[in-house]
Amino acid sequence: MLEVIGAIFILTVGIGAAFSLISQTLSTASLAKEKLIASYLVQEGIEIIRNMRDGNFLEGEAWDEGLTNCSGGCIVDYNHSYGPNQEDPNLPAYSGQYLNIDSNGFYSHSSGIQTNFQRKVTITEPEANTLRILSEVFWQEKGRTHSFKAMEELRNWK
Repeated sequence: MLEVIGAIFILTVGIGAAFSLISQTLSTASLAKEKLIASYLVQEGIEIIRNMRDGNFLEGEAWDEGLTNCSGGCIVDYNHSYGPNQEDPNLPAYSGQYLNIDSNGFYSHSSGIQTNFQRKVTITEPEANTLRILSEVFWQEKGRTHSFKAMEELRNWK
């Protein structure tokens, strides 16, 4: 009888440990997925600003047109039209807006299903002919706030 009880105890502890390991693995995989998405969204924020700078060159405008008003943070996405030919070339101010994902899997602030990601792009001018872009993505998972950041400097290469 003691051997049966001992075997059941060992079996119960083993099964409990296996379930705990599976649960921890699923939780870690979920966080890894969200970190990967956040890293792409951070890079996209920098790429949008780079495209604006290059568009300014092509339009014959000042290279930093519409980019110098983001020291407090702005929102950017590819669905909005920015630049010198727009009614307001400046980027919209950041105020905690969430990104949405549309049916094609693209993230924007306009249409789609709201995600738990927020993107803030801050642009400063540390020296003449240089813009420092800080792109940050924030999200919440299981009550904890996570963030991912990247920084790049763009220059007036013309």
